[in-house]
Amino acid sequence: LLILVLLVCSSMYSSAQSEVTKLKQTINAEKRTVQQLFNKRDNLITSYQIVAKDYIATNAKKDSLSQKPNSPAYKNAVKKSEKLLKERNELLESIEQIKQEIDSINLVITDQELKLQQLQSQKADAKKDKKTAKGNVAKQKNEKTEKQSGKKEKIVTDEKPVRQDKRIEEVNT
Repeated sequence: LLILVLLVCSSMYSSAQSEVTKLKQTINAEKRTVQQLFNKRDNLITSYQIVAKDYIATNAKKDSLSQKPNSPAYKNAVKKSEKLLKERNELLESIEQIKQEIDSINLVITDQELKLQQLQSQKADAKKDKKTAKGNVAKQKNEKTEKQSGKKEKIVTDEKPVRQDKRIEEVNT
């Protein structure tokens, strides 16, 4: 029965370990995606700044030519100004969409990190249960051997004996 418990604990531990590994990989992939989105957003912001600068210059040119509304230079400035305004607005929308994507991915990452903490806790519990089950199996074997032979036989477990430092012994004497 204890051996069965030991096997179950071992499978729980390995299952939790594989889930932890998968979650870590997923979280890292999501973080890479967020970084790529940050880079894309930074590129869009740079493009937006260039377009905004061109828009301001074109508007200034358009205003300076406003005394001659029928001139080709004024008409070109108006067209270019409208085109730059449209492009600027599209860039703003793209930047906002990327911000929303980043926020949603960050929510997913936060959720996955919480799951990871829970799994790591389960993994630690399973490891503790596995160690306890091993100790119980060893104890049961000791008792069984002791009853059969009438002597005590020590079965080695994973627990390490506590060592006392020689310096402490010298101080005590």
